[in-house]
Amino acid sequence: AVLSVVRKTEMYCREPWAWVLTAFTYGSTLAVFLSIILSEGASIFIGLFALPPIIFALATAAIVAPIVEEGAKATGILSSRPRLTEVENGIIYGSAIGLGFSATENVIYFISAYYSAGVEVLISTIILRFLTSTFLHLGASGVAGYGIGIANVRKLAGMKPVRWTPFLLAAICLHAFFNFLSYIPSLLGGPYNTEITVGILFVEMAMVWLVFAALRRKIKTLDRTSGCSVGSQIPSTNGSASVP
Repeated sequence: AVLSVVRKTEMYCREPWAWVLTAFTYGSTLAVFLSIILSEGASIFIGLFALPPIIFALATAAIVAPIVEEGAKATGILSSRPRLTEVENGIIYGSAIGLGFSATENVIYFISAYYSAGVEVLISTIILRFLTSTFLHLGASGVAGYGIGIANVRKLAGMKPVRWTPFLLAAICLHAFFNFLSYIPSLLGGPYNTEITVGILFVEMAMVWLVFAALRRKIKTLDRTSGCSVGSQIPSTNGSASVP
C-alpha cells in the first residue's frame, strides 16, 4: 500500500509496476542478504575489542547497521540507473528498495515477537514498526536515491557531474540518529524510563514521517517540471531526462 502511494505520487511518465516491484524485490532479498553478511563480519571485528555489552550493542546499531544497510540498499539503486531518466525516479526506486528491505526485516521481527512473547507483543510490534522503521528505510533510501538520480540525469544530459555520495552519507546519518535515539532509554535508565521511551517514539515518528512527506513533495515538484509533464498530460512508462 505504501509502495503504491509512492509510485502514484508521480503523475507523468509513471514508473511501471514491473520495475518498481523488481526494486522492491531486490531490497527484500539481495540487499538483506548483503546486509546480513556484512553485519556479521563487522560484529565479529568489533567483538575483538571486548566492549561492554551496551556499548557493543550501540556501536552495532548506530554505526554498523546504518552503514551496512544503507550501502546494501544503495547497490540496488545503482543497478536501477537505466530507469533513472528523471531525478524523481531515483526517489521512487530508492523508496521501493527501502520498503522491500523493511518488509523482510519486519517479518523477522514479527516472528521473533510472536514466538518470544505472544500475540499482544506481535500486534504492538507490527504497529510500532509500521509507524517508524518502515518509513525510516523508505526515507533513508529515498534520500540516497535522490542523489543518485541527480547524478545520473546530469550524466545523461552531458552536464558537469556531481557526487551522489553526500546523499548516501545523509541517509546513513538519518538511520544512525534514529537507531541512537532508540538506545537512549537503555543508556539513561532511571524512574522516568517509560516516559523517555514514549517521548523518543514520538520524535522518531515525527522524523521519519517528515522525511516521507518531504520526499513526496520533491517528487511532485520534479514531476511538474519534467519533460513528460510538458509533452503529455497522460502518464506513461517512458521517462525523459529532467535536471534539477
